[in-house]
Amino acid sequence: MSQEELNVKGKPLFSKENNPSNILPQKLTLKSRIKFRCHPGVRCFTACCGGIKIILTPYDILQLTRRLDVPAHEFLQQYTLPTYLEKTDMPGVMIKLREEDNKCPFVT
Repeated sequence: MSQEELNVKGKPLFSKENNPSNILPQKLTLKSRIKFRCHPGVRCFTACCGGIKIILTPYDILQLTRRLDVPAHEFLQQYTLPTYLEKTDMPGVMIKLREEDNKCPFVT
C-alpha cells in the first residue's frame, strides 16, 4: 500500500490530527515485548474480559489444555461454545463466559 493510500483527507493516516492519542503503530516481531501489568490496583482490572466474544485458535486450545492439564475434548465441552467466525462463516469456538457475571472463567 502506498503512502498516498494511507492518507486521510490529504494528511498521513498516523499524523497527530488523525491520531489524537498520539499512539503510533509499531510492527511487532517474535522477539518484541509488550509492557503490561494487570492487577487489582488498576481501575480497569478484569473489565476487559467480560461481556466479550473471545475466539480461541487451535494454539490457544492447546496451550490452555496443557496449562489446565485436561484433555482437549473435556476442555472444549466445559469451557467453550461453538460459534461462526465473522466474515468467513467458518466454524470456531469461543470461551464460555461465567453465567453469574458474564466474565471469562480464567480471570479471577
